[in-house]
This record gives sequence, structure tokens and C-alpha cells, in this order.
Amino acid sequence: MVKFRIEKASAKDSAPSFFTYSGLWALYLATDGYPRKIVTLCHQVILALIIQNRSKAGWFLVRSSSQRVSTGRRTALRWATVSILAVVLIVLVAVGMYPERLEG
Repeated sequence: MVKFRIEKASAKDSAPSFFTYSGLWALYLATDGYPRKIVTLCHQVILALIIQNRSKAGWFLVRSSSQRVSTGRRTALRWATVSILAVVLIVLVAVGMYPERLEG
């Protein structure tokens, strides 16, 4: 899909290759193969290529660009992790304040 879209947007007969194989793999992992997410992330990666004056996007550039694009799944996972840790901390503090209630 990425190659097809670059070919259609290219003015030449042969489209340039902007992604390395590891960059394409990172793109797939970050988007789970959803076309709309792929297009959004590719846009961010190409902007990063222009800003950094580079010609190919590898693993690290795609991963850093994917962190700038908001994905609901990672945000939800982060909130769930923080919530669980907060509950565990509260339980540990409560147990530390009243240890005699646990013994008897």
C-alpha cells in the first residue's frame, strides 16, 4: 500500500523508496495494518525526513514518529497501568498503617 501510494504521488515513472525494510516493519507494528493509521504515520515520517534532510526512514525514525501520532490503545494501556499501580500503592500503605489487623 505504501509503495502504491508513493508511486501514484510521484511525478516520475519510478517512485523513490523512502522506507527501509526495518522501517516498513516498524510502520506495520505501530499501525496494526490499518490504512488510515498507515497514511497518517507515513505523513509524519515524510515530514521528519524533510526536516532531518534524510532520504530513507529506518526503524528508529518510524518509531519516534509513531510516538508523536496519538494512538488510543497506547494511551488507554498507559492509564490502566497507572491506575493499577495507584491501587497497589494505596493497599500497601493501608497495610503498612494497620499491620495488627492482618494478624488476628
